[in-house]
Amino acid sequence: MKKLIIGIVVILIIGYLALTLMGFTGLSRPKDLGVRYTDADLASLQAKAPYRTEYAEGDKTLVYSGKMEVKDSFTSEEITARLNSNQWKYNTMTDTQVRINPDGTAEISGKIKKAFVDETLDAFKVNIDKDILDKATMLPADPVYYAKGKVTIIDNKISGDVEELKIGSFDIPKDQIPKGRIISVFEKALADVPNLDIRKMEFVDGKMNLDATSPQVVTVGK
Repeated sequence: MKKLIIGIVVILIIGYLALTLMGFTGLSRPKDLGVRYTDADLASLQAKAPYRTEYAEGDKTLVYSGKMEVKDSFTSEEITARLNSNQWKYNTMTDTQVRINPDGTAEISGKIKKAFVDETLDAFKVNIDKDILDKATMLPADPVYYAKGKVTIIDNKISGDVEELKIGSFDIPKDQIPKGRIISVFEKALADVPNLDIRKMEFVDGKMNLDATSPQVVTVGK
């Protein structure tokens, strides 16, 4: 389930911003948020949200099936472990860390695989103007990113604010972040996932609290 929430957030929000902005200097290593995880963290998340990922040769489209209820809290380590366990061959994210702070903010850092952005957007049925996609050629091969902010989802409606966003060494001014467009893209992506109903998602006391119905099986290409 975390994949559906955090994974889509990163790919559609951070990935979209990476495509819409241009002229960044690349750094080779993402910001270290100090989050360290083990196999036990991934096992703990799977016990709380018993999803299953199946792999199909040559299939790049996300296919969802089944249904499950999730009502639990997830730690930074659990979320980070799940993001880094994603073996989808078109996974856009690598070297990912997620840190949820006691004040209700969340931070995320990692790398974006520029070569797979088109396939990822296609799988999530996100349409981006060609002139924007063309700007992707100006990005480094695997740009690093960092973001900090607050996100809340209630009845599939998103609210929140980005406090800080950086691609490579370039700090993006808040007034240049297309917040309305980001929310619109994200909400449409959520609506396209069958059996997904997020009643409430929020960051509280250093954890992500989630109350939702979700697909139980995700089939992807490997």
